[in-house]
Amino acid sequence: MSTLLNYLLTKNFEYFFYRLNPASTFEEDAAREYGAVSKLLKSSVLQPECFLQGSYKQDTAIHCINDIDIIALCGGGIHCPSNSSSSTKFLYSFL
Repeated sequence: MSTLLNYLLTKNFEYFFYRLNPASTFEEDAAREYGAVSKLLKSSVLQPECFLQGSYKQDTAIHCINDIDIIALCGGGIHCPSNSSSSTKFLYSFL
């Protein structure tokens, strides 16, 4: 009886952890989305340094990955194009 109980508990835990951990397709989607977003950000005039933070980065995401925490650090030396509108120049003054 003890062996049967051990088998049942093992199977139940395996099923529990299988459902708890994100599927590889969620991880592939998250990696692809991070690549696309960071590429878009890096191609902007701000040219930030991008990196991941949060549960996806820490490998603690559970079940499905429905968000990715992307940090974009913008350095100094950002210059507003000379043909920009006055409101754009105003916004650039805060960067």
